Amino acid sequence: MRTIEYFTESEIPYGTLAKFGLTREMIESLPEPVMNRLLSSRTTPVLPLFVENNGKKVRCQGKIALVRKDGKVDVIFNPVWETNELESFTPDEQVRLKNGEVVYADVMDKGKCFVQFDSELNKCMFVPGLIIDQNIDCLSESDAVDEKSILLLKNGQVVEITVGEDTVTVGIDLDTPSCLRIVGGNAERWKQEKEAESLPQYNFGLFGCWVNDGNNNLSYVDEEDYTDEMVEQQNLMASRNAATAQMNNMNNYGLKR
Repeated sequence: MRTIEYFTESEIPYGTLAKFGLTREMIESLPEPVMNRLLSSRTTPVLPLFVENNGKKVRCQGKIALVRKDGKVDVIFNPVWETNELESFTPDEQVRLKNGEVVYADVMDKGKCFVQFDSELNKCMFVPGLIIDQNIDCLSESDAVDEKSILLLKNGQVVEITVGEDTVTVGIDLDTPSCLRIVGGNAERWKQEKEAESLPQYNFGLFGCWVNDGNNNLSYVDEEDYTDEMVEQQNLMASRNAATAQMNNMNNYGLKR
């Protein structure tokens, strides 16, 4: 089980990030959901990175996450791989992984692992089976989780559990700290919550805009470089926000009266 470490914006190592092309202005313009992920030990969506290689500025892509080492905050990078790791799995496993399923399979010299494909990075995440089994076994202490549900979970399936009059859905998600994601609602709600992390096309910040290419890969545009379409969308969003604020003020005024 991974430890959840929480950070504040003042702890972000802007100097280190700047070495990889991520300026303070870019970080401070991140969409709120992305900033929340960054400040709670989770990885961001794929961001543009720039590195110096033999005197040349090379563009690459990757996700970033914050870590605390010896009391200091640092950055780890999870780069996009140009090669696809799926070839080491059977055709059936490849299909299941591409469909977003978690597969229990042999991983080189690591033995049996739970495997999940990150289509954004074009590579597989894996965690030894015994670690996930231990986390799943902790659920078995609840009377609501029967042996059949435990077996289904260990087989990588998403399971609906009835708790009193409510339905709760549990499934393996290696992109969460405990590798288990629990959602109030049915299996469809579990799937929708994962998809809900997708960002809109334009995400305007303090100094610029993060643009989503449709696959949750982000690129950054300075405010001075906005296209006509981006200016139009920004003005439209500003009008909507102003209208919402006005309605809220009217409601508050009515309540106070």
